[in-house]
Amino acid sequence: MGVGGAGLPGRGASLAAAAGAAWLAVEGLPELLGHYLHAGVVARGAGDGRPRAALTFDDGPDPASTPRFLEALDRLGVPATFFMVGRRAAREPALVREVLAAGHTIGNHTWSHRHAWTLGPAATLREIEDAAALLEDLGGRPVRFLRPPWGAFNWAVWLGAARTRARIVLWSAVGDDWKARATPASIVRRVRQGLRPGAIVLLHDAGGAQGAPERTLAALPELVARMRQAGFALLSLEQLLGAEAAPAGGGLPSPAGGGGDAGGSRP
Repeated sequence: MGVGGAGLPGRGASLAAAAGAAWLAVEGLPELLGHYLHAGVVARGAGDGRPRAALTFDDGPDPASTPRFLEALDRLGVPATFFMVGRRAAREPALVREVLAAGHTIGNHTWSHRHAWTLGPAATLREIEDAAALLEDLGGRPVRFLRPPWGAFNWAVWLGAARTRARIVLWSAVGDDWKARATPASIVRRVRQGLRPGAIVLLHDAGGAQGAPERTLAALPELVARMRQAGFALLSLEQLLGAEAAPAGGGLPSPAGGGGDAGGSRP
């Protein structure tokens, strides 16, 4: 056998190629289809070209920060969608109901916020279905939207969406508000860079680097004011998506199937 720069033996190269092909089929292809090509996924409302947008918040509910977001949104007169982590919602049932009572929407952010690449099919379905069952029980209504953590996909994500009759929703504008280096000004700037008619804005009401929710809260008044100055109406996801909000109901996409709009960050 050669050493140094002699390269892999033929059998080793074959094994590496087989491993690469397996990764592509199991994780790479669903990630390409879902996260980047938006097959069976909504990343932006199609609309009619009018400047409209929806604010969404991930990773709650958090008793320390989510109520403050509710207060801020009430002062600003803005509806929002909160994509909730099931195990956190289970600890804060009254807060889940408070979000709904304030006129906001809740979405499914899976049970424990695990990356889809770390889960097999059965575990993925449990993550989606357990969270959906809890949120529907707490809210007394169907949960129509699913956002997989980090916008990551495996094949079972589409199946979980179909089985819970939810629409997979990603985003088209991001604040990168979870990062340690984020500031209120940078959050506003990043969101504005992605604003287009039909924008779905990704922010966080919990989690992230230390102090992240406080920075997002500080950014909200300026962000909403700038969006309104630009002519954007701020709507709920149901209002923004209209007929698109209906469950896709179709299981897995084919490699040639369905496109989307725009994308990209940590949810």
